[in-house]
Amino acid sequence: MGVDGVHYAVLRIGGVIDDNSPVIQVAPMDFSDPYSLLAESFLEYLAVGCGVSITEMQRVFDAEHDRGDALVAFLRDHFDQSRLWDEHRDRSMERHRDLLELQP
Repeated sequence: MGVDGVHYAVLRIGGVIDDNSPVIQVAPMDFSDPYSLLAESFLEYLAVGCGVSITEMQRVFDAEHDRGDALVAFLRDHFDQSRLWDEHRDRSMERHRDLLELQP
């Protein structure tokens, strides 16, 4: 999902999406560099967006698994996507370029 032509995706590794698949933003109108790394994994994406450690986010996932009532409330209270754009975060796609399936 996205707005103004911006899309978000989880990259496949070896043809499979798994817990270690990077989360990226695709901005097709940014012709010079349309891909930005948001996180190395979906868990990291949620942790950064919520302003918590990966360990804390994993605890929320575990609580969701055990009780089924933790994740949505936690995300509603904590998630702010602007945290993913902190100027100190590395958003380079260089180490993941080989995963992108670009059309000529």
